[in-house]
Amino acid sequence: MSMSPAEFAAAFSAGLLAFTLIASGASKAGRTSGTLASMMTLRVPEPLQRRWVAGLVPVWEIGLAAALLVAPGPFRALAGGAAVLTMLVFTVLIAGVLRRGEEADCGCFGPFAATDRVTGWTLARNIVLVLAAVLATAGTWSAPALLQVLVRSDALSLVSLCLGWVLVAVLVLLRTRTVLRRELRRAPRAMSGMGALSPAVHAPGTTASETGARGAEPGARAVASGGRVGGSGGDGGAGGAASGGEGAGGDAAGLGEPDGWEPPPLSPASIALGLDPARPGEVRMGEQIPRSELVSATGITQELPDLGDGRPTLLLFLSTSCGNCHPVAERAAGWAEELAPLQLRVATSSTPREMERMFPALLPYTRYGAASALSRLGVQRSPAAVLLGGREQPVIASPLAYGLQEIEGLVEAVSGAR
Repeated sequence: MSMSPAEFAAAFSAGLLAFTLIASGASKAGRTSGTLASMMTLRVPEPLQRRWVAGLVPVWEIGLAAALLVAPGPFRALAGGAAVLTMLVFTVLIAGVLRRGEEADCGCFGPFAATDRVTGWTLARNIVLVLAAVLATAGTWSAPALLQVLVRSDALSLVSLCLGWVLVAVLVLLRTRTVLRRELRRAPRAMSGMGALSPAVHAPGTTASETGARGAEPGARAVASGGRVGGSGGDGGAGGAASGGEGAGGDAAGLGEPDGWEPPPLSPASIALGLDPARPGEVRMGEQIPRSELVSATGITQELPDLGDGRPTLLLFLSTSCGNCHPVAERAAGWAEELAPLQLRVATSSTPREMERMFPALLPYTRYGAASALSRLGVQRSPAAVLLGGREQPVIASPLAYGLQEIEGLVEAVSGAR
């Protein structure tokens, strides 16, 4: 049976939409916490910010895809209408993020995407999907199920549909490849072993977590053993800062001028998330801990060097609306036990209520009002971690680490140095 142009457009759009919904739903399966975090980031109405709602999102998407494929007549039209509303809701939420100028992850395709950062491309993609949903719905009230249409269609129409879907898939893959290559090109040093802080990074078989561990070893070892964060040459030490002088950063590292400072390497995962490998504005290992306060749940303010009752402290920056923060949060309590007597604290801009709902196990470690600390330390995004020297040695004792791999490497360095 030969297809009319309208039938072809409806079939192509329905298939494209079904494949998209299946990929989106599959990427969220088993990732309820991450989906909930994305809902909070996108500012889904608060009554809907519930784990059970987040758990239903992939079920809804995959169920809607199945209906678009197998439901006949009025049921197919209703599924198309539901798809239009679903895509409109997603598009409005994405547009809201862009209008507010926020940095956010939509969690749209999770591990299947090069990046889930909300950009103009995200909005354009969703507008295309809204149009596809409209086309998939038009004139389908009395039409058979899409699978029946495909079985009964002539060879030319079927081959054309398949080629069209394959072309879209190839274009998506090419764009994903382009995004990854662009992000990685931003940091040639990060891929070739950068900076004097980690001379061993060139060794075969070095993992991202090992890169983070080696970059942090000098400061971690000095702090954990009660010594000063110092050293020369490649260790990135800062004896001048540790003793109250002005020799932090480039000079203390034995590089002569601050401009000669080499930024510690970022992992490829961090680069793919859009972090700047030049680390502009970030504190450097050995610099004095900047003046900034965090607030406990009881309203007590603490300066950064006093967070761990004056002891060296691993400071984690987490947010309930950050999908990538969840795997870090799940391990944080275990790290606190592993690193004792060194302390672990969590800094967040989320509210106590949000932390209690998302990360209840971290409440004893959590301090609030992190905006100032984020700015003063130059943290590019959460999750992040840094080792602070404590009251007796109030210096930055490690580079900033981002993401689970780098933070695990920092924890390994601190633990191994004790």
